[in-house]
Amino acid sequence: MTQPYRIEPDLDFVRDVIGSGGDTLKKCFQCATCSVVCPLSPPEEPFPRKEMIQAQWGLKDKLVKDPDIWLCHNCNDCSTYCPRGAKPGDVMNALRKKAIEHYAAPQAIAKRVGDPKSLPLLIAIPAILIAVLIGLTNLWWHGEGPTRVVHGETIVLDESIRSWEMIPMWTVDVLFILTGLFAVSVFARGVLRFWGDMDSARTRKMGFIPAAIEVVKEIAFHSNFKECGTNQDRYLGHLGVFYGFVALFITTSCIFAGVYFLNLIVHVPLTPWPLWNPVKLLGNLGGISLLVGLFLIIRNRLNQEGDETASSYYDWFLLGMVITVGASGMLAEIVRWMGIGFLYYILYYIHLVAVWSLFAYTPYSKLAHIVYRTTALIHNRACGRELLAKVPVVCMTEGQETQAS
Repeated sequence: MTQPYRIEPDLDFVRDVIGSGGDTLKKCFQCATCSVVCPLSPPEEPFPRKEMIQAQWGLKDKLVKDPDIWLCHNCNDCSTYCPRGAKPGDVMNALRKKAIEHYAAPQAIAKRVGDPKSLPLLIAIPAILIAVLIGLTNLWWHGEGPTRVVHGETIVLDESIRSWEMIPMWTVDVLFILTGLFAVSVFARGVLRFWGDMDSARTRKMGFIPAAIEVVKEIAFHSNFKECGTNQDRYLGHLGVFYGFVALFITTSCIFAGVYFLNLIVHVPLTPWPLWNPVKLLGNLGGISLLVGLFLIIRNRLNQEGDETASSYYDWFLLGMVITVGASGMLAEIVRWMGIGFLYYILYYIHLVAVWSLFAYTPYSKLAHIVYRTTALIHNRACGRELLAKVPVVCMTEGQETQAS
């Protein structure tokens, strides 16, 4: 005989999900169309049908720990074919926001990142911090910038416009390293808790490393995004942003190594590099890839507004933050080539503020899906639960036959 399960609805959680973009939640009447048309939903415990009913019941404890909300790649096939307009894709997006708030610490920051009223404060924190840092370092620091040792003689690197005249490079690096360590610690705490919650629900059949290798290959090619039937534009946009970040990370790492290892320790004069240097070329190509990918994502969202899905403030906060990082960095480089010093310093300051925000707020923003989705995919693969593309299914929407991939 089936054991009874005591349900304790959290009505505040239901209201939070509705307020976070899942306002169509109550329209779901459990027809299972969403799980049938989803190209990734596994036959065992398919999503998002069960998440829809659990969200209606306010089962917060089950949902914030549910790895399936991360296995969803938000392609919105489910929302496109939902006969009731319940928009399961938007509900799953709202559930991911609540899960990030649950695992991030302190939770107060996560709630502010998702609250449009807190945007001025979130911008003011790095703006004031970096402005104070610039003021303090300029009071006592009077160095001439990076140097090289050539034939035993120390020479100052000379450029028409030098960012270290505004703030020393090492000061920026120390600030960003500390901020990055803070973000990593927040993620580490959240992922360990999330992994423990998943392990208590399912038994692993494969080791962590083999599962992680398979998932990394999947992410590298964005295989799951390609399974989307109605929103293929997301594939190219996300691929451009992903590899843009990868290229910029490699470029930043090379420059960091060049400044603090090659120049200062080994005394090999390799930085700053000219425009045609492979590292510089990679960085510029990464910036272009990032901006093009963002353009495709934004165009896709604007085309779908008011249709089968809708963008929330939480979506636009992330997009705005990444756009500011990419655009300010590219524009600062352009005006530096043009020799417009005053404008360069303004853009460089904006870029520093934007990059700090990206580092500090990533564990609380939608960008955290990079970590939590990867963790869920690894655990899912380790448990032998595959995300498999389904054969084409014929659906009926508003009386018309539609082919769903």
